[in-house]
Amino acid sequence: MVTAGAAAPAWSAPVKEIKPWVTAAVQVSNNPDPARGHATPLITRSPKTGVLVIADCEARTKKTVDVYRSTDDGRSWGAGGSPMTKPWTDACGNPDSNIDHTLTYDKDGVLYLAFQASDPKNFMLPDPDRPVHVFLAKSTDDGLTFTTAKVYEAAETPEGDRGTKRNYRPWVAVDPNNPQFVYVSWMQFHTNDEPVSSGNKALIASSSDGGKTFGKPFSLREGDPQGSYEGRPAVDGKGVVHVTFAGRGRIAPGPDGQPIVPAPLPPIRTVLYRSSSDHGQTWSEAKQIEEGNSSFSFNRKWSLKADPNSDNLYALWYGNPNPRAVFPGDDRDVYLRVSHDSGKTWEDRVVVNDDSAVVNNQHMHPGMSIAPNGRLDIVWMDSRNSPIPPGTITTPGVTYVGHQDVYYTYSLDQGRTFAPNIKITDRIIDRRFGIWQGNADIHGPTGITSTDDVVYFTWQDSRNGTNLGSADDTYFATLRLHGPELAAGEAKDDSGVPRPILIVAGLAAGMGLAMLFVAVAGRRSRA
Repeated sequence: MVTAGAAAPAWSAPVKEIKPWVTAAVQVSNNPDPARGHATPLITRSPKTGVLVIADCEARTKKTVDVYRSTDDGRSWGAGGSPMTKPWTDACGNPDSNIDHTLTYDKDGVLYLAFQASDPKNFMLPDPDRPVHVFLAKSTDDGLTFTTAKVYEAAETPEGDRGTKRNYRPWVAVDPNNPQFVYVSWMQFHTNDEPVSSGNKALIASSSDGGKTFGKPFSLREGDPQGSYEGRPAVDGKGVVHVTFAGRGRIAPGPDGQPIVPAPLPPIRTVLYRSSSDHGQTWSEAKQIEEGNSSFSFNRKWSLKADPNSDNLYALWYGNPNPRAVFPGDDRDVYLRVSHDSGKTWEDRVVVNDDSAVVNNQHMHPGMSIAPNGRLDIVWMDSRNSPIPPGTITTPGVTYVGHQDVYYTYSLDQGRTFAPNIKITDRIIDRRFGIWQGNADIHGPTGITSTDDVVYFTWQDSRNGTNLGSADDTYFATLRLHGPELAAGEAKDDSGVPRPILIVAGLAAGMGLAMLFVAVAGRRSRA
């Protein structure tokens, strides 16, 4: 049964002793443009070669999806190939509130990268008239080169149907045992001058030939006046495709087509679930798994993962138990719902962050990964250390989201309990700088991927910015779950000096020497 109330977090020490430790952050992007804005980086790892691949969106100047590769477990990074194809080279059309791409590997080591893109010649057109297509790029050499196909083609002609033109926020999922079956979901925006019944559409398309071609997309909530929002697909070990999606929160006009006066309360954007056991040919009836929230500051950025080795499904989001919660008066916490029977029933929601009792600590943009051994890893953006309270009016008309750190936790009991939260960032992120400044916010998941012993993270960081609206770069860090053993050659690497080494060395040499050692090593790690 699904209940509306939030379950109290039940913290317990895992049976297996784990001593995690974190490396210092490494800069991934190397763009010298002072106006650069690298956003929404996501990460995956090849199951065959161990190569790490990050994709981000340079949202300000180049408007490109950029790919980076690491062949040394994240100590250094180089550029990968471009997934885009001409003339559709504008891949970041809405940088302040968008998920421009997602990526994953299949069991054979083939990389899949879904993204949206349009022709730059249409950039000056009003959004409803600018055709944005959905693409899927594949790579068999860990991101060095790509072959790209269209998943969905928008109407290119000026008189073409407006309702097919705006296609954003693609997500890709691949069958873990049969990679011939590939699924891409996205959201199609519809304007208020279209029929009342159209709303916005969460669409999903299926491929049975490894992503070369896709069938007609299926609308997950066709005909709902509220519309549907951003489907999140996952495929389990039996080949069943699962998807969660939310209401869009659209208020339909009155019978005469005009806005209703006085305006009604915004609808609560319930979260729904569907599944398909025949590769997307037919779908189960939609059922509600979460009451949701009415405010767009909450009930955000759902993601879904399926454990390929069990019947466990994990649904993750940030929100508030009050469906009418508003920011900054109400906290945003990270929540998890688990199904242990492949989506038939869902457990009560659990709070993931361990400081939910603290007023005005804001937690946003969670991401998750399932390690091969079944461990559940979760990461998010966290304001608990912010020197400026979230919700502060920093400049007229600007409500500040707060300084943020990247935080992480894990569960060894299928999401029932979680370890104490661990800070990943080696310095707090000042969100007054970069793309997030002002009322803008990227609204993408924080990047994470896992092995049995190591968790890899990526995030966008404004540490190189010097003023409001300045640069954002992509950063990376590693958490090793069974430290302080070093991987081969790691002690010699100045770009990722493990923080516990600094601490131990300082204690051994005395406080004065420790301060000198930390200062010197810190400078070397940032060089």
